[in-house]
Amino acid sequence: MKRTMLIAMLAMVCSMTFAQATVFDKYKNNKDVSVVYIGKAMLSMMKNNDSGGQGSLKNGAGIDKIQILSCEKKKMFGEIKAHVLSYMARNKYSVAMKVNSDGDDVTIYQKTLKGNKNDLFLLSIEDDELTVINMTGTISLQDIQSFNK
Repeated sequence: MKRTMLIAMLAMVCSMTFAQATVFDKYKNNKDVSVVYIGKAMLSMMKNNDSGGQGSLKNGAGIDKIQILSCEKKKMFGEIKAHVLSYMARNKYSVAMKVNSDGDDVTIYQKTLKGNKNDLFLLSIEDDELTVINMTGTISLQDIQSFNK
């Protein structure tokens, strides 16, 4: 009886862990999806590099990681969007900003983490491309704006 309970509990924990997989984990081996991970070490090198203002990270000292998922296969848009929305709801992210203009739908989700850090997800759906960007760290408005300069 104990063995059956232990197996049942283990199966439940494994299924809960699998259900918590991020969209990046789920689609990282899919040939129709591009996934990029930029860690703190690479970000610190980029921060010190003067790229002439193009995507500069001079103010981004507090960013711990950036993950980017991009998909151009329209058949997958619904599935990826559903996965992101489910993850946001399960993990209690709030909508920080939403823009819908000329058929482009952009939503930024935010969650405050321990140590005054933020976890931001940007979900952008255009006519021909779906993009998900995740940034984690002590992120300021200047950090986000620095990508648009």
